[in-house]
Amino acid sequence: MRTEYEKDGTAGKGRALLRHLAVVLVFVLAAALVFTPIWVLGGRYAVSAVHDVQAKLPRADSDLQLTEQYDPQPNTFGIVEGATVTGGMHFGRLECSQIGLHCPVYYGANRVCLRAGAAASTAYGLPGYGKSTVVTGYNTTAFRNLGQLKKGDLIDFSTNWGHFSYRVTDRQVLTSDESVDVSVVDKEKLILFCTYPQSPFGNLADQRLYVFCEKASGPAVEVSTDD
Repeated sequence: MRTEYEKDGTAGKGRALLRHLAVVLVFVLAAALVFTPIWVLGGRYAVSAVHDVQAKLPRADSDLQLTEQYDPQPNTFGIVEGATVTGGMHFGRLECSQIGLHCPVYYGANRVCLRAGAAASTAYGLPGYGKSTVVTGYNTTAFRNLGQLKKGDLIDFSTNWGHFSYRVTDRQVLTSDESVDVSVVDKEKLILFCTYPQSPFGNLADQRLYVFCEKASGPAVEVSTDD
């Protein structure tokens, strides 16, 4: 049977342990309060610095010149006439209020277009043409919140020839060595992607975040054929 002295000693040790734990906890919280803002601000500064450097890089003769010809049309159904789209043209805009996505879309997946917003690949189709549309963006600017999209979310894609809505159906994270099927099977697709995980040095990442969407509404473009 323990004496009162022994009980007091055990209780004292317990209180001392709690005090030590409290001191450690206070230290951890203080460190978090001090270093978290530094880490966040440092990350933002790094992102800003990277894009400032990119913006000041000399343009090669082969670099595209951006053209601001965005003139959204309200057509949401029926058959519409297509519009001419050339490299570097601002022809559309992506919107999704749930994740704060509001960015211009340029034609051509190159550094010039990506500095200005999102970029639609010239290797695939455009909304309303019955083919898949592939759009990419930097994961620190235009597509910084892309990972927040969930299945069922709607994305609006306004263009110079009509307004389209797409519903998110799937998300995948793949390595740069893995391919993505962008073939069209009865439905138009919108595929958004960016490097993953998020980093101001995204070109060093070996993964890609893909968001797959199906067309929910929008007109069909009348494609003329030569006689």
